[in-house]
Amino acid sequence: MDDLPLELKQRVCSYLTPKDLKSLRLTSRDYVAATDRYLLPRIFLFNHPDSFQEIQDITNHPDLRHSVTTLVVDTSCLRSLPKYQDWARYFEHDRSTSTNQVDARTQRSLRRDRNRARWMKYQERVLAQRSSTKSMLESISLAFEKCPKLSNLIIECLSSNTTPGLLQKTSRFYYDIQAHEIPTSCFQLCLTSTEYCIWDLLKPVHDAGRMLESLVLLNPCITSPQDWTMPTTTIFHRLKHLRYCGDPSKSLASITIRAAELQSIGMIGTYSEDLCSFQSLFGGSVLHNLRACSLDFLGLDENDLVQFLLRQSDTLQELRITPESWVSRVIWRSFANRVRGQLPNLRRVRLHRLGERTRPLPNGLSTMWYLKAADILQDHAYALEIGPREIDNGLWKEYEKLFFPGKYK
Repeated sequence: MDDLPLELKQRVCSYLTPKDLKSLRLTSRDYVAATDRYLLPRIFLFNHPDSFQEIQDITNHPDLRHSVTTLVVDTSCLRSLPKYQDWARYFEHDRSTSTNQVDARTQRSLRRDRNRARWMKYQERVLAQRSSTKSMLESISLAFEKCPKLSNLIIECLSSNTTPGLLQKTSRFYYDIQAHEIPTSCFQLCLTSTEYCIWDLLKPVHDAGRMLESLVLLNPCITSPQDWTMPTTTIFHRLKHLRYCGDPSKSLASITIRAAELQSIGMIGTYSEDLCSFQSLFGGSVLHNLRACSLDFLGLDENDLVQFLLRQSDTLQELRITPESWVSRVIWRSFANRVRGQLPNLRRVRLHRLGERTRPLPNGLSTMWYLKAADILQDHAYALEIGPREIDNGLWKEYEKLFFPGKYK
């Protein structure tokens, strides 16, 4: 193996996971160089000066920048806690003290002085973050300009859906303002989201002349004017995978209308009172490559849903609909009758607790009728797949589990 030329060693490394590559790097210096191109497929960007510097270091590295395929942008920032007591609720820790009364007072005084110094540093960081929007956008631009394989973008702010790995990495950037090692779930309460215009976050991709292959917008705090439409751009012309968690908006519609090559869609609503209109999101066009669709907690209109699914019937292989919003206007028996036998290519179906109340029984009680996969499958050409789901290139398991729960290869 050591006698192989560098090109063949790099070819071998292209089949290994980042975890395996880290072990391989320990075998020899030659493999350190060979693994660089595949060691760092995903990089994170936080509202923190150390993160901005990390992006610069990676994009200036002659080999590492060639391995980056995904950029995760965390739009959260420190919450404003101007009073020491507010800060102490999250960060101060009442540790055990000496039984000697004098020593105990001394320890409390020293700890209070240290904590106040950290609180002052916290205030400095809060002020710095309020004026660091330009640095965030410049870092996104730098990544897309210098990483030739970068084509997947994840934009999120810390929330209950945030993956543990991202929480731990965020906490690492803020270690200098913590009075002790607090749980990540507690530190999460000290963060809030920064409001961005969606085009400001996407414009660096446009300016670099790049096209996205996947886009994940997870609980984004993004804005757009009421009458806003996205400027003419080609960054969505090759978009294959779209994931969105939040209330459907005009900015989402502006994206989907331009993404004619979509292969999968995952949407999670937030129990909004407004119905999600597929007509407003996709118009009447057919997505000729749509294979997978997951819809969670969206207010759905029956006609809208049926027409959308039937337009994609030639290609749709996976359908997932989980608990409908309380504003849903879908009558599930009627829905089943209208799509039965009309989706012949389905291979994965998950319909979770979609039902209707039946007529009251003589004792005054009522039962529920639940929609099942068999209710919409008739003379089905394919056997349903129940094994692990494959992860397409550019997608990440911890995010996919939010939209398509299940086992993965």
